[in-house]
Amino acid sequence: MTCSAMRLDRSLTLVVGLLLLAGGVALGLSWLSAHVQRVGIRAISLPGSGEDGRLRLRLGALADVVAAAAESRLATESASGSVGSGTDAGVVEVTVTARHDASLTELRRDLAAVDAEVATATGGAVPVRYRVKVHRPPRNAATT
Repeated sequence: MTCSAMRLDRSLTLVVGLLLLAGGVALGLSWLSAHVQRVGIRAISLPGSGEDGRLRLRLGALADVVAAAAESRLATESASGSVGSGTDAGVVEVTVTARHDASLTELRRDLAAVDAEVATATGGAVPVRYRVKVHRPPRNAATT
């Protein structure tokens, strides 16, 4: 075998080997993506929507609305919402930061009112979990 024929043979073998390797990786990744379980729930059908599921609720949008409703209350400083994943899939999670001088009784009443609005709007189909943080008072604030 001549030197140029040997180079051509090795080059073609390398190219074919790389193509087979790339094909195997692509076949493997496509198989994995087809078999990965989707854990999160993005939308639910509301009660009374019928079999075709016309009344669908996007949970991310609901989380934003619940957070905005909680933030508009007097005892809260800020709020953010998200949708749970894994074992908490389908649960709207709202993190509320309360004012440092807020009454916990007032905050509980406000969040209960928000929760009642969500239950009325969704027919009780969406559970909401609240996490409450209390904002620290300013360092230079006088304590009594």
